[in-house]
Amino acid sequence: MPNFYVINNPHVGTDNYSNMIHAIQAMPNILAWHDTKYAGHATYLAKMLAKKTTDPTAVILAVGDNCTLNEVLNGLLAVKRDVKIPLTYIPTGLDPTFLKGTHIAHASEVVSQLQKINHSQLLNVGKICGDAPHQTTRYFVNRIDIGCHAITAEKSEQETQHPSSLMHALFKMLTPL
Repeated sequence: MPNFYVINNPHVGTDNYSNMIHAIQAMPNILAWHDTKYAGHATYLAKMLAKKTTDPTAVILAVGDNCTLNEVLNGLLAVKRDVKIPLTYIPTGLDPTFLKGTHIAHASEVVSQLQKINHSQLLNVGKICGDAPHQTTRYFVNRIDIGCHAITAEKSEQETQHPSSLMHALFKMLTPL
């Protein structure tokens, strides 16, 4: 089981946010917890963790919105390491209908999913290289969820009538044209 080093953005979240945070904090394999205090702080925290963490079972857990995830990703990739630290993400600023469509009804389910993690998988990451005078490099998570939110919300409402409709819609969206 991995050890989690959490970077939490407490400024975003839905009504269930505090319940989920308490459930995550109670997990025995949370070794560090850092709340962000300002924009860009997640990047700084991720850099510090990447520089100082020697734990071979370390996983960075980003809790927040897409901005939080991208800040953590940029912080981790800014540090040269022989072995990259895995990153996982819990989105907290989502619409309740989207969460219903993902079958996460309660904070305990998030904890259950975290405890089942036993391997990593590759993440599709994009890279943007800036022009002069700044010449900055930024990374972003490349997700194929354009339009998924609306379809998931619609299908989650229909799911009570046709339980397989949500998965069918998502599969259809991912099928090559």
